[in-house]
Amino acid sequence: MKFVILLFFAEFVSLSDAHLNGPSVNCFNDYKTTMICDFTSDKPLNCGGYSLDFVSELQEHFTCVFVNRERDSNHLFKCGCTVEMPEFVIADNFNANLLKEGKVLNSRNISAIDKIKPQAPEILSVTQTGDGNFNVTWKTNYSENSVFGKSLKTQLSYKKKGEADEVASGYNCTGTFCIIPGSELEPSSEYVIKARSYSTKYGTEFSDWSNEVEWITSESTERMLKIIIPIFFVLLVINICALYWCCTKLKAKWWDRIPNPSNDIKKILPGNPKVFIPKQYDPSSYHIDFPTISAAEEKSW
Repeated sequence: MKFVILLFFAEFVSLSDAHLNGPSVNCFNDYKTTMICDFTSDKPLNCGGYSLDFVSELQEHFTCVFVNRERDSNHLFKCGCTVEMPEFVIADNFNANLLKEGKVLNSRNISAIDKIKPQAPEILSVTQTGDGNFNVTWKTNYSENSVFGKSLKTQLSYKKKGEADEVASGYNCTGTFCIIPGSELEPSSEYVIKARSYSTKYGTEFSDWSNEVEWITSESTERMLKIIIPIFFVLLVINICALYWCCTKLKAKWWDRIPNPSNDIKKILPGNPKVFIPKQYDPSSYHIDFPTISAAEEKSW
């Protein structure tokens, strides 16, 4: 009789513990095809002995077997499981049975829209626009034509590479792109950006953060001028010196070999140059003897 009482008491304690652990099971879905559940315990346990059996309204069964996970932030032991189902719709409801070694510990109803955690988005590019701003584009892994896809918003978080997350700046954006003003960024700096999705319409949780994407901001105009102007003047001085050297070489090679006419005349007429001036004369001092001229003409005849 004592053995029966002890056995009943042990079973009662076991069921009580299981019932206390039952409500701590946390389930959410990505509103596509994946349901994820977990629960915690302050004592070590064998997660493989626990499972969740989801029964749809069409009496379809989907089993989620727990496995040991890393401890959470409170250093509690954690069990988790993942199960794939047909694509969720708003009206989906499931009866979830928590089992330990095949025995049902408790049951609860779970609706597809009770707790949604969207899939993490994927950042596609970060490009600089003509006005100095930066255009960030991403995809959400949900159809943009679906009601849920249209309701999604994206939170961006960016910071300098190496800085703590606490100092990161954030933007809440709709659609699949967002503009970050270049005035908020330091030039010639390396930044990282990540994104996560959520929907206020569906009351979802934030998705996990996407992978970080790196980009480098361009030089500022003022900084570029400070660098370019000194280089320009140095190159200008070098070009002037090179041009002068080339002209000197050309002059020595070609110009100095051209004959100088003044030097040639000095070689042809050596000595001091003289100027010949005719003597002055008086025309009245000369007398022409006309008879003599006439006699000479007659004689010639």
